[in-house]
Amino acid sequence: MLQFTTTRSRSTLLAATGLALAVVTLTGCGGGSSSSSTTPPSSAAAGAAGGGAAGGGAAGGGANAPAASGLIANVAASTMQVQSQQSGQIAVSWSSATSFTDTVPTTVSAIKAGDCVFATGPSGSSASATTFTAATVSVSPPVNGACGAAGRGGGGAGGSGFPSGGARPSGGARPSGGAGGGAGAAVANGSVTSVSGSTIVISSQAGGSSPTSRTVTVGGSTTLTTVAKATSSAVKVGKCATAQGTADSTGTVAATTVRITDPVNGQCGGRFGAGATGA
Repeated sequence: MLQFTTTRSRSTLLAATGLALAVVTLTGCGGGSSSSSTTPPSSAAAGAAGGGAAGGGAAGGGANAPAASGLIANVAASTMQVQSQQSGQIAVSWSSATSFTDTVPTTVSAIKAGDCVFATGPSGSSASATTFTAATVSVSPPVNGACGAAGRGGGGAGGSGFPSGGARPSGGARPSGGAGGGAGAAVANGSVTSVSGSTIVISSQAGGSSPTSRTVTVGGSTTLTTVAKATSSAVKVGKCATAQGTADSTGTVAATTVRITDPVNGQCGGRFGAGATGA
């Protein structure tokens, strides 16, 4: 009786062991099939992160956008407050190493082919006009052999006008009124192709459009200015300033170059030659 019981127990144990091995084998096969059909979550996350990074880079301002551009609202010691509708108010400081340029009167006879010109027609003139008598003509030298596409926005092309590397300034109210001077007026913005008497032919370009030839006549009431080297004494309330530099943690821009211009129709807008402030 004892021998029969022992033999039966061994048979039961062997059967149980075989069943357990079969279950383990089936489980292992099922796990392998599930693993091969599942995309690792880390790969999907990496792809999403890559797309986000690309989007963030595209949203960034242009590398050549000024750190501050607009109306000079206040001057104290070696710091000015620059206001624009786009950027609010930004403090701009300067030192003995800062380069300044200012706009000074010039004549049509001093304008030559290759110069950069920003000409505006009288208020109310057609913005699509290809021939007009100018109310203002601003002349500046080319930068790296070309005229930059500095539109009439306060912040410069491709940027918001806020300084990079610093906090958005909290002080200062946004000025009222638009930042772009000459709204609703004819504009020629580009390189001079020829000058004959009081007539200037300009290869004008706006945004990414193809250049258009525009003929600008300088009349008796036209204001002509050009860019010249200056000092910090050119910084005055009511003038327009475009500063390049780096902002600190408070948002104050330490300017390396400052370009001073006169407002157009009481407003500050972009001009050619932003990169020529150190000239």
